[in-house]
Order: sequence, then C-alpha cells, then structure tokens
Amino acid sequence: MKKRFLTVILMTVLCFTGCGASDKTNDDIGQLQEEMEAIQSEIEQLQSEKSELQAELSQQTTTVTTVPVTTVTTTETSKVIDAPANDWELEYLESMWGPSETCYRVGYAEGTYNTSKIKDGYLKVKMECMRNRSYDNTIKDSVGICLYIDGDRLIVNEFADPANVFDITVTEEDGSSFTIEGRKTISGAYAITSYEPKNKHPIINAMKNNDVLEFHISQGKTTYDYVINCIGFEEAFDSSPWDI
Repeated sequence: MKKRFLTVILMTVLCFTGCGASDKTNDDIGQLQEEMEAIQSEIEQLQSEKSELQAELSQQTTTVTTVPVTTVTTTETSKVIDAPANDWELEYLESMWGPSETCYRVGYAEGTYNTSKIKDGYLKVKMECMRNRSYDNTIKDSVGICLYIDGDRLIVNEFADPANVFDITVTEEDGSSFTIEGRKTISGAYAITSYEPKNKHPIINAMKNNDVLEFHISQGKTTYDYVINCIGFEEAFDSSPWDI
C-alpha cells in the first residue's frame, strides 16, 4: 500500500513538471504542426495529380507509324564529273555569205586520240547538234563533230580513208551501244553524221536521254575516244528557235 502511494506522488510531481516545460514550447510545437499539415496537404495533392495522369495514360493508345524509306542509288559514274560541263550555247552557221538562218547547239568534250605513231594524245571535241529545213521542205536533225589536237588545229582533214567515211560508236549509261556512219563535209570543216527526220536522230536522242555518253570514232588505224556531258542538252535543244 505504501509503495502504491509513493508511486502516485511521483507521477503527480512528474506531471506538474512536464506541464511546466510544455507551456514554454507550445507556440513552437503549434507552428511545427501547421507546417507539417501544409506539407502533408501538398503531398496529398501531388498524389492526386499523379493518379489522374496515370489514369489518362492508361486510356491513351500510342500509334507507331512506319514510314517506308526509299534509298536512292546514284548510278552515275565519275565520268559525269570528269566530262567538262556544257552550257550548250546557240550558234548560227556561217557561210561565205555570212551567218545563215541555220543554227545549232554547241557543247564541248575532251578525250584522247591514237594513231600508228601517237598514243593517248590530247583531243578536244566540238559537238554541233543541228535542226534545219531540207531541200525537200522536211525538217531534219544532224550532228556535226569537230575534232581538234595540238591546240586548236582541226584534224578532220587528216582522215586517211579516201571515201571520208568513218564509224561513230556511242555507248550509253546502261552499257548499250550503237554505231552510226559519219562523213566529212565538202569543206572539211567538220564531220557530219547522216541527216535524220526531226526527233529521229539516234545521237541526239541518246544525248537527250543520258547524262553522259562515250564516243569512239574509228577510221582505219586512227581512233578518237571521248566522253561528253549531256546534262541540260535536252532542254536546250528542244527550246526555241528550233520550231521551224
């Protein structure tokens, strides 16, 4: 009984002591509780927003569209780069009476020539693609080929064949080729291939349909090889003043 009484007294003393200390810190504890309640409120709000976002994401369906990729393979060889670019200038044919109404598109190329004495000599070529009205009043196309070596010296006159006939083999980008006969003009100023009806000349059509062409001209033991850049030729040749 005595022990129980002492315990009650001790608890009473501690209670009064604790109450005295609590009175000093009530304001601090109250402020701390308010801050904790505010933080708890923010946490609850963030949790609510997170739940809403998860609900929206679960309702959305992500569609992945596969776009086909087309790979463009360039088949042009370095010959296109190596071949000198052409502006395909318009020039008028000159005669002993002065410039005529006959005009042609001019482009240039470089290559090599070989004879029995010279190997891989430097060659310069002038291509003259023409359209004019023939004596029978038909419109025809033709190609003139001027071959130069040793600077600007024209060499058409050096063709050895008495008949002045030579073969022109044209190789296209796909590897196919065709051969057409060429014949020196009476003046010897340039070699000309046969006249063909409008839009029917094989060389002109090949120049329209290819970015680059290889030419191999042969007559006897003499050969001439060159590559010509045909980019822009089609637009130039088909433009005015060819509508005659």
